[in-house]
Amino acid sequence: MTRHLFAALAIAALVSPAMAQETTGTITGTLDGAPASWTFSATQSDFVWNTNSASISLMGWPDAAPEGFAMISIGFGLQQGSPENPEVLLMPRSDGPALFGRDIEITLTEVGIEGEVLRLSGSLSGVLG
Repeated sequence: MTRHLFAALAIAALVSPAMAQETTGTITGTLDGAPASWTFSATQSDFVWNTNSASISLMGWPDAAPEGFAMISIGFGLQQGSPENPEVLLMPRSDGPALFGRDIEITLTEVGIEGEVLRLSGSLSGVLG
């Protein structure tokens, strides 16, 4: 089974323990044309920021995931502001198969760090199967 994911990212990944339970971002879009959205929180998301690179791991819980699907995991590296090696995993709600991303493209319109807050916005598309 393959699915096509098209989505917009709006993330502020907070690492401050006092803000760990706060919603930090959303991903909204479509999965095979069906509306889908997930909310990210700092308790399950993380990033490591260096001078020229970063590693970003985001875990989202469904607001309006297509039937049968639950959590989404998105990970990628940044090399001088450009996304590289993107990974996407869409988990089933029950016994169904997990869907792994391939041909994933991430385009960032904003990326930056302010203190302990990582800010990202952009789009993601690819095939899950």
